[in-house]
Amino acid sequence: MLFKEKDYWKCCGIEMQRGQVVYFSQIFLIYIIILTCIVNLSLGNGDSNLWTALLSSCIGYILPSPKIKITKNKKNDDSNASNSIIGSI
Repeated sequence: MLFKEKDYWKCCGIEMQRGQVVYFSQIFLIYIIILTCIVNLSLGNGDSNLWTALLSSCIGYILPSPKIKITKNKKNDDSNASNSIIGSI
């Protein structure tokens, strides 16, 4: 029999979705790490290469990767527009 994880976790007497708890916990920890990096870089504490690498890694984790979203209707509209321009010449 397979073990099925609960979709909801109880936290402080409140039932919350598992995905939300994990997401907000990760974001909270990343922001603490970013704040710590900025403070240590500003004060000049420790190795600046370490803090810079950690800071850039955390920022890269938070920022979404760029994606091009092309909808089917939008693509057809663009091709129709180019056909109408070519047809009018």
